[in-house]
Amino acid sequence: HADLVIMGSMGGGPALPPNFDPAVIDRAREVPGVEHVVGMRADMALLTTRSGAAPQYVGAADVGGLARVFGLRATAGELRELRSGEIVLDSSFAADNGLTAGATLRLQTQRGDERQVTVVGVYESELLGIPILSEDDALAGFRTTQLNEAYLQLSEGADTAAVQQQIDQLLAGNPEVSVQDQTDLLAAARSQVDTMVVMLYVLLGLALVIAVLGIVNTLALSILERTRELGLVRAIGMRRGQIMQMVTAESVVIAVFGALLGVAVGAGLGAAVVLALADEGLSELGLPWASMGTFVGLAVVIGLVAAIVPAVRAARTNVLSAIAYE
Repeated sequence: HADLVIMGSMGGGPALPPNFDPAVIDRAREVPGVEHVVGMRADMALLTTRSGAAPQYVGAADVGGLARVFGLRATAGELRELRSGEIVLDSSFAADNGLTAGATLRLQTQRGDERQVTVVGVYESELLGIPILSEDDALAGFRTTQLNEAYLQLSEGADTAAVQQQIDQLLAGNPEVSVQDQTDLLAAARSQVDTMVVMLYVLLGLALVIAVLGIVNTLALSILERTRELGLVRAIGMRRGQIMQMVTAESVVIAVFGALLGVAVGAGLGAAVVLALADEGLSELGLPWASMGTFVGLAVVIGLVAAIVPAVRAARTNVLSAIAYE
């Protein structure tokens, strides 16, 4: 529910995302039109439960502020300001490790000793899914005391563009971090998905090249194995054009069958991915009917192209030599 978000591009694995001075959000609170600001620190930590020890991306922030911004819903315990030695868990992590409010687990931050922390609450959220520590524990144990993200809610009637411009001036000395509105965040998320789709289309293009070679190879072997049969049908009156039509039809059937099979399997796998990532916010399945229809039509073209060489070779088969082939 934030109108503006201060953040940089996220890095994978143990790499820290870009950070910025906490004084930025103090000055942001003074900007006219800003009603509420909550900042969050993030780092990797080692969490040890009955299921074992595993590195986990964790955050530290005002839990009440996060609940307001992300619409967190408490499923156990309470979502309140945390004291040192307390932690709030997302429902997925809690369920996977058999934890609920009142349970304890071992925590080791990057710069701190291993210690026991108590679960004071479990939350559900479609947008946030990491354990949350107290800010005191983060300041003592995280690799940096800087903030990684901040979420700003504006008062009703505030000029979002004007506020964004003023916040952007506060970040002028940190080019890795920027302030974005929800439209910018959506565009950034869409850009990541578009990049992934482009990579898939590149792989699809390579698969099409391999498919053409595969069809040509299959038809060439088929014609070689049917040399005598081709000679016989030519002997009883089949013309060269009809031979070429027969081979072309076989090629198109192979290509279209492969395309339909690929569309069916791909749609099934896509639906499975959506079901698997429903808890991550990807809950709607959209099938690109136009693209699927285009590629099925392209399969017909590929079948026609792949049939050229085998069809010509079959049409040029010598009748007498073919009959005596075996």
